[in-house]
Amino acid sequence: MEDLAGIERFIAHWRETCGCELANTQSFINGLCTLLGVEPPAGSRADDAHNDYVFKRRVFQDNGDGTQSFGRIDCYKRNCFILEAKQGSEADRAAADKDEDDLDIFGQTAAALSVLEKVSVTARARIGRQQLAK
Repeated sequence: MEDLAGIERFIAHWRETCGCELANTQSFINGLCTLLGVEPPAGSRADDAHNDYVFKRRVFQDNGDGTQSFGRIDCYKRNCFILEAKQGSEADRAAADKDEDDLDIFGQTAAALSVLEKVSVTARARIGRQQLAK
């Protein structure tokens, strides 16, 4: 890992960027990988079986009604992590400067929690059905 001055430069650089998540995510992650001294994600291939560590990994969600939704994970590393980037606003920056930890990134925090709650309820229901079927 770089020295403390390098870390401070990285933070200062990204602190000044705007809420341009789509434009900034890959550059931020590549810079973070460099800072940490780890390999950045590789280029994506047509066959997802080979996309072990990539940006914009394709995913499919079963909607429970026989249909599927298509989406992408901002950064994916098989058996390690998924990263879904959210870049904050000026209001978030002001809240962070006051050491407030309840930032509402683009108003998506509540929506994300709602999705997580739905996923949790769906998962519990499926587990319950599987246990009843045994």
